[in-house]
Amino acid sequence: MEPKSRILIVGATGYIGKYIATASIQSGHPTSILVRPQVSKHVDKVRFLVGLRKAGATIYTCFLEDREDLVRILQQVDVVICALGEDQLKLQYDLIRAVKEAGNIKKFYPSEFGMDADRICKDQSIPESPMYRDKVAIRRAIEAAGIPHTFFMANCIMGLMLASFVQMDGFPTFTPPRDKVCIYKDGDHKVMYISEEDLATYLLKSVDDPRTLNKALYVRPPGNALTMNEQVALWEEMTGSTLEKRWMSEEEVLLHINGESFHLREVWTRIYHVFYNGAMCFELAPDDIEATALYPEVEYTSPQVYLKPYVC
Repeated sequence: MEPKSRILIVGATGYIGKYIATASIQSGHPTSILVRPQVSKHVDKVRFLVGLRKAGATIYTCFLEDREDLVRILQQVDVVICALGEDQLKLQYDLIRAVKEAGNIKKFYPSEFGMDADRICKDQSIPESPMYRDKVAIRRAIEAAGIPHTFFMANCIMGLMLASFVQMDGFPTFTPPRDKVCIYKDGDHKVMYISEEDLATYLLKSVDDPRTLNKALYVRPPGNALTMNEQVALWEEMTGSTLEKRWMSEEEVLLHINGESFHLREVWTRIYHVFYNGAMCFELAPDDIEATALYPEVEYTSPQVYLKPYVC
């Protein structure tokens, strides 16, 4: 039996990175974590890293701009998983250059984990997302460098979008509505949800799977596709209450996109793609690969199970 790949995780102290790092160790991969020196200023991150080290992880401290040190670290691992936040995406260019120079990396996962950036940016008639534009450019840089890769797309993460119902009144708020809810457009576009733990599980399953090499890997659990109307009805059934509903028109969303600050504009643009343009309402092509089909043994978390702890 082939030994499991040695994994380096960049961004392991972030929201998704924590789940990936934990799953990597639990799945038996020799796991290394790359952090910047300033991580020592954040007590929660330090405590998390201490726990990872106790569990067997190796911790490296290095700036991505320090090419020589970064290449030396990369030469000790096989796979790189990047989980940098949205405001750090462009730092991946330093990582890409170092991966190419190291010459030994068997697979690189750029920081994706959401919707398919290529599909989002292909339609020029809808509002542009600078974040997804950056993701597309990073994909092209990886391909141009000839780096083995997997583009991993988990669509909508439950903690961010299912539990919050993507309500912008009081944003950010990551708990379900209790009395009223804003439904986007007619509420009939399907949305694909995945829990944070399941995202990490499928990602780690794919690391040593040759079927995922140089591919875009989608995570589309068939039981987790909900329209917003279905999501609201499910929550009302679970809580035994009826929410006051209002529907937001496309024109109103476009006004927000054109009038908000940069960060909020990006959030509203994402709302537009998901709930108005139906960014997840497409059929996979014959050569596309999907995680729940590749790994049917994984019992993924349903929306009902995920939302249950929020009922009180």
